[in-house]
Amino acid sequence: LEENKLRLCQVKEKVITNRSNNMVRHANRMLKVFDSIAARIQNYYLTRLVPQGKILPNYDALVLDIQTKKTAVTPLLETVTANITNFKCDRDDPKGQLDQFKEDMHAVIAGLKTYRTSIKNLIVAVASIRGAGDGNATGSATQPSVVPSVAP
Repeated sequence: LEENKLRLCQVKEKVITNRSNNMVRHANRMLKVFDSIAARIQNYYLTRLVPQGKILPNYDALVLDIQTKKTAVTPLLETVTANITNFKCDRDDPKGQLDQFKEDMHAVIAGLKTYRTSIKNLIVAVASIRGAGDGNATGSATQPSVVPSVAP
């Protein structure tokens, strides 16, 4: 880079790396939250619904889809982390490095969306069999006990 552009880049380098690190940290937190949700719904299905005899025929396929999507996101996050760790203004083409980070981050976001969708599919499937048999898919056992009255 030219001397002026290099100096300007070095001034912004810390801000760029901090912001990028925050984006990566946020994506990692989202991955952990999604993992937690998937584990809880699987636990609910196995401990509550299966003993009641409510079996989901495609449960294994849904869980496999979740694992596949999670496995696809993990290397993307590693690539993004490596991109930002290697970012320096005094290297060749810092703008190209940032553009590559941006493209990789978009891939991570898309991967997280598909991972979330596969978890939603499992939740919807489990919820559909949860309500089967008792005629009440909302989960509430009784009607509300408070009856509205008309004031005189």
